[in-house]
Amino acid sequence: MKHSDFKIYLLIWLGTFISEIGTGMTSFALGIYIYQLTGQAASSALITLCAFLPGLLMTPLAGILADRYDRRILMALGDGLSGLGVLWIYFSLQTSQPYLLNISLGAAISSVFSALVNPAFRATISDLVPEDQISKATGLSQINGIARYLISPSLAGLILAQGTIGQILLIDFSTIFVTVICNLIARRHIKSPGKSTPHPFWSEFIRGFQIIHEKRGIWLLVLLGTAFSFFLGTVEILLSPMILGFASSQEVGWTIAISSSGMLLGGLILGIFSIKRHFHLILSLSLGLLGIFMAGMGSKENLVWICFFGFLLFMSLPFANTTIDYLIRLNIYKGEQGKAWGTIGIISQFGYVIAYASMGWVADSFFKPLLLPKGALATWLGSIIGIGSGRGYGLLLILAGFCISISALFLYRQPAIKELEYVSKINTE
Repeated sequence: MKHSDFKIYLLIWLGTFISEIGTGMTSFALGIYIYQLTGQAASSALITLCAFLPGLLMTPLAGILADRYDRRILMALGDGLSGLGVLWIYFSLQTSQPYLLNISLGAAISSVFSALVNPAFRATISDLVPEDQISKATGLSQINGIARYLISPSLAGLILAQGTIGQILLIDFSTIFVTVICNLIARRHIKSPGKSTPHPFWSEFIRGFQIIHEKRGIWLLVLLGTAFSFFLGTVEILLSPMILGFASSQEVGWTIAISSSGMLLGGLILGIFSIKRHFHLILSLSLGLLGIFMAGMGSKENLVWICFFGFLLFMSLPFANTTIDYLIRLNIYKGEQGKAWGTIGIISQFGYVIAYASMGWVADSFFKPLLLPKGALATWLGSIIGIGSGRGYGLLLILAGFCISISALFLYRQPAIKELEYVSKINTE
C-alpha cells in the first residue's frame, strides 16, 4: 500500500467533511425552526425521521452498488443529487405557510441520494488504507461527525441570530460542489479494485446478512449498535427542546458546539495514537462512561453543566465507534465489505428509526407533563432535577444513559467479542 494512497483518502475525507458541515447546518436549523413553529419535539422528530428512514432503507442497495461500481463516482453522485432535496426545502419555506409535508418530502429526497455515500466511503477506507493505519483513518472519519455537531450548530446559530434558515439551506447546497470535485479528483488517481461478480439484489442482500450473522461476535456488535443508535437518537431529538426550555436557539447552538468539541479531542487522539490492543475493554469502558455522561446531561438545567457532561459524552463516542469498526472490519473479506456495511447499516441504525418515530411523542405525551409545575413528579423528583417544560426531556435522557451503561456491562461479559479481537490480531500480523 503506497503512502500516496493515504493522501488520496485524506482528499476524499475532506470532501465528506465539508459535506457534513452543510448537512449539519440544515439539520440543526430545521430542528430549531420546526420546534419553535409547533412547540412539540414530536414534530421535529418527524422531520428527522423523514431525513433518515429513506436513506436507511436504501443502504443495502447502496452497499451492493459499492461492491459493483466505482465507489468515488457513487459518492460524487450521492452528494450531488442530494442537493435536489435541499432546494425543495428552500422553495417550500418561501411560501407564506410552510407545510410539514413539503419539508418532509424534501428531507426524504435528500436522504435517498445521500445513502449512496456512506457504504462507498467505508469501503474506500479498505481500498486505500493499510491494516496498521485503519484505526487512524477511522479516527479521522469520526471528525466528520464533529463537523455536524461542532462546527455546524455554532455556524447555524450565528446565522439564525442575524439571518434566516433560507440562507443556511443555500450554504448547504453550495458545499455539494466542493465535495463532488474532491471525489472526482481522487478518482483520477485511484485504480479501482476488482469488483464482485454481479448477482441478483436479494441474493446480495442475503449474502450481506449471512456475512454478519455467521460470526456471533459481529452479530452481537450489530445488535448492540441497534440499541446504541436508539439511545443516541433519543438524545438527538430531545437535547435541543430540553435546552430551549430555558435558553435561546443561539445558546442551543453554542452548547451543542462546545459539547461536540469532545468528539474533536477524541478523534484527534485516535488520529495520532492508533489503538493496538484491548479493543474489547476499550469498547465496554467507553460505552459505560458514555451512559453516565448522558445521564449527567439530563440531570440539571444549567448550560455549563450540560456542556461539561456533553463534552465527556462526545469525547467517548470516537473510541466506541472506532473499536466497533475495527473489530468488524478485520473480520470481513475486503471484496464483500460494501454489502456487509450496507446490511450492518440498516440493522444497527434501525434504532434511530424507532427513536425518531416514538420518543418525541413519548416525551411530549408522558415525560414532559410529569415535571411541569403541577406534574405528578414535580414535588419529589422535581426538587432534584428541576421543573419546567424541558425537564421531562431531561428525565428521559437520564433513563437512556442508565440503559447504555447496563448494555456496556452485558457487552463486556461476551466471549464472542473477545474472539473477534483475537482474529483481528492474527489478520494484522
